[in-house]
Amino acid sequence: MTNARDVFITTSFRNKRLAASFEIDNSGEKAMTIRLAARVAPAVRPAETCIELRSDPLTIEAGSAASVDLAAGWPAPRLWSPDDPALYVLDTEVVDARTGKVVDRRRDRFGFREIWTEGNRLLLNGRRLTIMGANIVQHSEFHDNQRFHFITRATWHRTIDRLFDLNLRTVRFHMQPAPPFVLDAADERGLLVIDEAAVYARDYILSVDIPAYLENCRTWIGPWVRARRNHPSVILWNATNEMALPEFSRMTGSDLKTLGDGIRKHDTTRPVNYDGDGDVGDALVNLHYPETYLNTASGSIYSWASLVRPDKPTGVGEFFTHYGPNGRANQWWQGT
Repeated sequence: MTNARDVFITTSFRNKRLAASFEIDNSGEKAMTIRLAARVAPAVRPAETCIELRSDPLTIEAGSAASVDLAAGWPAPRLWSPDDPALYVLDTEVVDARTGKVVDRRRDRFGFREIWTEGNRLLLNGRRLTIMGANIVQHSEFHDNQRFHFITRATWHRTIDRLFDLNLRTVRFHMQPAPPFVLDAADERGLLVIDEAAVYARDYILSVDIPAYLENCRTWIGPWVRARRNHPSVILWNATNEMALPEFSRMTGSDLKTLGDGIRKHDTTRPVNYDGDGDVGDALVNLHYPETYLNTASGSIYSWASLVRPDKPTGVGEFFTHYGPNGRANQWWQGT
């Protein structure tokens, strides 16, 4: 059996170009020569073809796999953005080049958009993007009254409504990656997502200053990124949460950057963030609690201007805390 087990769709606003990289398996007992035929259509009008992509014939030996890259220029796509979350589908057929028989089909949904940094600005489709949002914690010893409250299949769209009512367009999924149905809805509604790895530890949970822990994190990161990288709503990968804070961990910035390098093995189209770990030598700088850890902010974003780096986008991952007598009341305002 020959099948397309994975595809990574990349879009370039600056080059007006679409590319798709396929991994094709041949689990049969004989070599097989295949070709790929793919077409792009609007998700709301799947019968309407925008562009087509074709591959040359490729022979895959029995029990092995091969990569196939397709690309085409696309002069005027409808861009995905929070104000216009336009989605497309890529319909792909794996065809037996000898008989013309279709041996596998798949449909993948995506949005045409590009994110990059210039100086200390984060850009989405060439326009400056200022991230304003909130953290959602799916499970934690500190956030027990939030568990399963805001992110079930029955409640998630109402949660998005409430976020939009508060003029919040971004959600950071703190300490645990977002469920797939959450990302599907975010793609459809233009909610921006910072998807965070489950790389969060304290000495009372796990000794994190051991090589095996870091290596296990690198191993885990690959499948996480590959499963989510076609979602246009995901604008940043958070490789860590507070893993370099001296109060809790003994990891160095160079240790943490190896996790970002691991992410880039599977996706170079988004910046990598390290929430609360400051500057680890990557593209972004992220602070937590700019008026010191565990203190709820008393100033404003304008009072933190001196913290902004001139050469890298600077973010504040959290500033309202759940601690203290009024901490529970802040659960809708834990982060930015």
